[in-house]
Amino acid sequence: MTKTFLVINSITLVFILIFDVFYMISHGLFVKSVASIMFVTTGTVNLVYCIKNKSNLKFPIWMIIALVFAMLGDILFSDCMIMLEMFGGISVASYLCLLTYYPAQFLLAFSLLVYGQISLTKNKKVLFKD
Repeated sequence: MTKTFLVINSITLVFILIFDVFYMISHGLFVKSVASIMFVTTGTVNLVYCIKNKSNLKFPIWMIIALVFAMLGDILFSDCMIMLEMFGGISVASYLCLLTYYPAQFLLAFSLLVYGQISLTKNKKVLFKD
């Protein structure tokens, strides 16, 4: 089961990177929105993994809420990178922001899978303890 979720996470990461590159080229809100939605999709897939492993869901649910708010903030509000580019004259600001922000957001979504795997390992140890 873990391999399936790792493959799904790898596929969503590839799509996130593809839409990230398209966004850097086009600066289109639609492409940016799809990339942000992919983070929430990744988090949701990993939440399903946590549920299947019967993990404590406090952390995963808070993480999904955080991912949704990050997505909404990313879609609805002005980008810092656009402001730095337009008014600060820093032409590489968009690349610096996207190269740090998107991987960080993916790691947040991926952390749910890691949390679910750790919980599963702990549960197995408790079951087999004398």
